[in-house]
Amino acid sequence: MSQIRELLLGIRALQMQTKRLMTLAAKDESLSQGLIFLLFRLSQAGALKITDISEELGCTAGAATGMTDRLEEKGLVQRVRSAEDRRIVQVVLTEEGKARLEQIRHNFEKLAFQALYEIPEERLQDMIETVQEITKTMQKHAGGEENDKS
Repeated sequence: MSQIRELLLGIRALQMQTKRLMTLAAKDESLSQGLIFLLFRLSQAGALKITDISEELGCTAGAATGMTDRLEEKGLVQRVRSAEDRRIVQVVLTEEGKARLEQIRHNFEKLAFQALYEIPEERLQDMIETVQEITKTMQKHAGGEENDKS
């Protein structure tokens, strides 16, 4: 197996373990991975239209509406009409949504710290630099946003 393929498989395995940690971090929230991801994206973006949500999540506008409805029922998001064009509705986090997301983020960081604590600091620094290099190289070839600020 080529080294690049092995690296890509390793990245995929890391993604799966990260998702598992996130599920553990949000276990008391009764939220699916998709809903948690949407909360993080809203936190980053500030506000998103349903069409933006559907594009980012790779789902239909109907599915994005359903996700928004579920988060709205839990009091985590609200729909806000644009003052300039009342036809435009944006989804934003409520204060409760921000607080719950912060709790999930805190739980996740605590679990990740516990999981990575065994790795020596100098190895962690090497890993950080390697991940940054991989990200930069992939961005150069595939385009895309700068680092995700979740």
